Amino acid sequence: MKPIKIFLADLTHTGACVATENIPLNIGLIASYLNKLYGKSIEIHLFKYPEKLLSSLKTNEPHILGVSNYAWNSNLAEWACKKAKMINPNILTIQGGWNFPLDKEERFNFLNSRKSIDLYVIHEGEIAFANIIEKYLHLGPQKLLDIPLSGCTYIDKKHNSKELITGETLPRIKDLDLIPSPYTTGLLDEFFDGILMPIIETTRGCPFTCTYCNSANSYYSKIRRFSDDYVLSELQYISKKIKGKDVGSLFITDTNFGMYTRDIKIAKYLAKSREEISWPQNIFITTGKNKIDRVFKAVDCLKDLSVPSLSMQSMNPETQKEIKRSNLKLLPYNSIVKNAEAKNLLPMAELIVPLPKETLDTYWEGIEKLINIGNIRIISYTLQLNYGTVFRQKDFLIEHGYKSKYRLVPNDFGIYDNEFVFEPELVAISSKYLSFEDYLKIRCFTFYLETMYCSLFEEFLKFVLEIGLTRFMYAASLRDQFDTAPQSLIKTRDSFINDTKNELFSSEKELSSFYSNPDNYSKLKEGIIGSNVLYKHSSLAMSEHHEDLINYIAHCTCQLAAKQDKSANKTILNMVTSIKNYCKAKLQGIFDPRATESEVSYKGEYDIKEWLDNKSGKKLNNFMKTTENTFIFNDKQKRFRNDSFARCGTSIQGKAKILARTEVLKKLARVHKNP
Repeated sequence: MKPIKIFLADLTHTGACVATENIPLNIGLIASYLNKLYGKSIEIHLFKYPEKLLSSLKTNEPHILGVSNYAWNSNLAEWACKKAKMINPNILTIQGGWNFPLDKEERFNFLNSRKSIDLYVIHEGEIAFANIIEKYLHLGPQKLLDIPLSGCTYIDKKHNSKELITGETLPRIKDLDLIPSPYTTGLLDEFFDGILMPIIETTRGCPFTCTYCNSANSYYSKIRRFSDDYVLSELQYISKKIKGKDVGSLFITDTNFGMYTRDIKIAKYLAKSREEISWPQNIFITTGKNKIDRVFKAVDCLKDLSVPSLSMQSMNPETQKEIKRSNLKLLPYNSIVKNAEAKNLLPMAELIVPLPKETLDTYWEGIEKLINIGNIRIISYTLQLNYGTVFRQKDFLIEHGYKSKYRLVPNDFGIYDNEFVFEPELVAISSKYLSFEDYLKIRCFTFYLETMYCSLFEEFLKFVLEIGLTRFMYAASLRDQFDTAPQSLIKTRDSFINDTKNELFSSEKELSSFYSNPDNYSKLKEGIIGSNVLYKHSSLAMSEHHEDLINYIAHCTCQLAAKQDKSANKTILNMVTSIKNYCKAKLQGIFDPRATESEVSYKGEYDIKEWLDNKSGKKLNNFMKTTENTFIFNDKQKRFRNDSFARCGTSIQGKAKILARTEVLKKLARVHKNP
């Protein structure tokens, strides 16, 4: 008997670039588990790129096609299943992934709208897929869908009943080492192609119940772990395969990295690897929401490879209660941030807007408290109404008066076999607590923070603090005076607001129709429309208008300082001018690959470097002396820049992608040349 031929695909869009750059670990784990159980009875092929999958469907027709379904590739998954059915209607098509409704009615609607799906795997894929193969081998393809299948759901099409058939819930795998590593067994070797980044999973599950998150499902509440030996052997294998490839990043999928003791061992291994083979240069992680001291120890080991995240979502107690989230008190946060600052780490605080019971007033109150805690990068994300969370359920949306729109997931589009495919996401733009106008104000403030109140301009903030002003006073000044900014920045801000409005559509059909227009699609590919609005405009301001940007920040700093001490206006102007010129030199050419080998000089009346390095608390006015410094990009930065420009390009879209994926913004700025 010939083996059952199985295609497994974790597809990425390629319309403008490779949108999802991770090696397909998810399907690798399923394939590895199936190979262990069924050996020569099956023949598995793995796919990442849609073009290669389509070619193989036509020339090497499978019996089964399994495709991952996430918010960033959902329509592409359906496209693949549809193509398979067009080639041979008897190919069994299976999808699985987070992007699936919670309740029975919506599951039926979801599957009924996607005619090419035969089966949907509801939770973890390994056991459910193994169960499908077992039944396929024993019953054959014709009788497979005559019975409920454990871990799966499907619409009964054979008997025209239009009934949703759901099998029993399968247990999770307790010992994850039962899944052979798809890395060390060589299953993923072909994906070390110089484009895709390695991705590892060290734990599964999340103990938290945050309602906006897919991991909040009680099914995933218990933590399962791959053993230390399993994880470290994978990293050793990856480090050998990645050598010589222009891929500097690593993705760790854990929802709470650092919260567990052994994460420190993993972090130390990665830091050592970076020193020995210059990999990884960047690590994407989601840090733990509890045991923060332990989290910071792990992240501290990583040094500038990554940053800890303080996932707060909201500072409003009523909102926290509604989303089943409990933040730490401000005092522990103060301690955490001071500890991070001492280790030269910059935590990132994430907020989500609009959450239930969050008003504009409670948002501003929370922002002021948050900013004044200390040195934190703050970003407010738009609430995604994702399948698999209560935020996609009708009763919940009605209760909180949500209004929603569709927008394109950045970079997730393409033309495949002469067919447009776009990935829309449903987002909240207002609630009964917060209007659309309020939403735009918050989005605009997020742009100000990400563009000006960030570590790239930390010298201005240090000066403001040492003359007795607060962080929020400084941030509010950047916000409140923006109408006096240079016209280049005002136009950038106005473009940000317009794009924030224009990226929204009333339906998936309207979105698809708009971007399918040849002129609009051309603009989409160029990044003029449809890209990440925040990072597009932040990178635009930093790259094309960086002198105007620094001049404006300097102006606001002078205005604040003058109000504090009117008698020292001239001295203040001289000090701020030195800071301004220092920043201009430091940030010269940060998004220009031609500037990588260049040197830039700072000349000023104050020794800014010595002031920054000083730990005794002396103020800038104690460092008045004519100074000249030379700035360069060091070897680590050169590797990071070369990798980033090679992968993302130098268009506005590419620069936005670099900015969005740079966990530690200081990597972008020049450093002092050693004497």
